[in-house]
Amino acid sequence: MRQRDDTTSPSREEIPHLFDLPDIYVRDIDWQSGEASCLRMSRETYAASSFLDHRALPADDRPLTLPIADLMRAYADQSPSPGPLRIIAHTALCGSTLLCRCLDLPGLCLPYKEPYLLHKLSGIWRLGLQDKLQASLPATEPSIMDLSLALTNRSYGAAEQAVIKLTDSCTSLLPTLLGRYPDSRILLMYSDLESFLVAMLRSPGRREFARNMLTRSRLDLTAVGMGRLVTDEDPGDGRCIALIWLSFMYPFLRLLASVPRRVRSLKSDVLFSSPLETVGSVDAFFNLGIGEDRLRSHLEAGVLSRDAKQRTVRFDIDQRRAEQKAAADGFRDEIDDALGWIVEVTTGAPIPGALPNPV
Repeated sequence: MRQRDDTTSPSREEIPHLFDLPDIYVRDIDWQSGEASCLRMSRETYAASSFLDHRALPADDRPLTLPIADLMRAYADQSPSPGPLRIIAHTALCGSTLLCRCLDLPGLCLPYKEPYLLHKLSGIWRLGLQDKLQASLPATEPSIMDLSLALTNRSYGAAEQAVIKLTDSCTSLLPTLLGRYPDSRILLMYSDLESFLVAMLRSPGRREFARNMLTRSRLDLTAVGMGRLVTDEDPGDGRCIALIWLSFMYPFLRLLASVPRRVRSLKSDVLFSSPLETVGSVDAFFNLGIGEDRLRSHLEAGVLSRDAKQRTVRFDIDQRRAEQKAAADGFRDEIDDALGWIVEVTTGAPIPGALPNPV
């Protein structure tokens, strides 16, 4: 990782307190070069950022670099706990960013919206390379997962709880998060297949994105014993998107059956139809302690009237539904073909209309 001329480093006074506050956000770690790339953040910029990857909105535009050795020493000195973890996993395009906006109350809940550090780990886990990477580090170092979670589970006070919304790629991490961290709780947010098809088919860019996701989805299906769905044939856009949806649903079903007390499901249209009740249920599941009165005040202040990703754009649920219906009508042939194909290929292991164990 070549250091840019305008790159700075955290001060020596900041490093011993690195795990106390999230002001220095570690966006990525280059394990080969031995450097971490960081951003200087604030409570306000975490709230303003829709995603914590290259689109994060830092408090200071100058990037920071931090030697991994300093990061490891700070971890060893401060012994941060990575848990309890509150995780939101999702199928993409299902309102998970909106849910984070609804939970974002300073002093009570700080959502981490898709930290890139965990997104990068998901690829390592999917390919089964985590042990090889860990073995390349000194034996005295913490596990790469412990370190990454400690960095994405910090908050601005003991009463403020972190909620980590993963990227849709992070399905591969979920069994580890449940098994390794016994206090973790995971909310699985999803949309029904037709809604997912509409959201993906209506955009040429998303169609291309779906094609790029196909290899990943085939690996995830194979990992949960559904390799029979994997072929080398070109399925076409609609069926490709349906296959991607299945690569979320089967792992989600397995997780919901394995540890039902710690895993809940949330269908996106439930959030849109009953936001206060739904966010209240998530509050209770994650033990955030926000309460109905504060949630009502927060939602009535305009959270639901702005686009979750583009805050300057107004959001209207009725308009969203009308746009979805128009798009569905326009792509009806592709949608119907994909829906029929799903029924055919999931015979013997059908996906229920609603996932079990709802929040």
